[in-house]
This record gives sequence, structure tokens and C-alpha cells, in this order.
Amino acid sequence: MKKITFHKDDYIRKENADADIICIEPLNGLTDIIATSVVTLTGRQWEIKIRFDWKDDTEINESDFLFVPQTNVIFFKARNQWGVIDIATKTLK
Repeated sequence: MKKITFHKDDYIRKENADADIICIEPLNGLTDIIATSVVTLTGRQWEIKIRFDWKDDTEINESDFLFVPQTNVIFFKARNQWGVIDIATKTLK
């Protein structure tokens, strides 16, 4: 069975944090980023770093991610968004 490891760092407004993918919370009417989470997911032969920029008091945890090894994609959810990450191309679908 394929596994991934999860690591998260939380910051207050760290918009310059290095990442492969950047997800900005899509909230109409709110423009200021108040917090940042950087999540690193690591598999056997890959690593991907995702930066989440939050416009409200939101967080993301390991239980918010689902790895589907047969498709090489990772699903994620947050309070105001969800997405699919292609591991091979390191893109948000």
C-alpha cells in the first residue's frame, strides 16, 4: 500500500513562503491574507509543497487530504474551497 507523510507549518501572513502550488482562499469581499499554512506531502518518489493563503480564520489538517495512488492525485478540502492536485505535474486541477 502506498502511503504519504504530512507536515504542516502555520504562519501569520507568510506570502513569500516557498511552495510548488499556491492556493488562495476564494472569498468575495475579503482581500487581505491573514494567515498561511504550508503543507508538505511526501510519497516514496515525490514531494509536493502547497501553500494555503487564508482570508479568514481557517485551517487545514491531515484529515482534509485524500491520496488516491491509482490516479496519482490528492484531493483536499477546506472550509471555503476544495481541489485536486496532480502529483506528476504539481498542478491544481
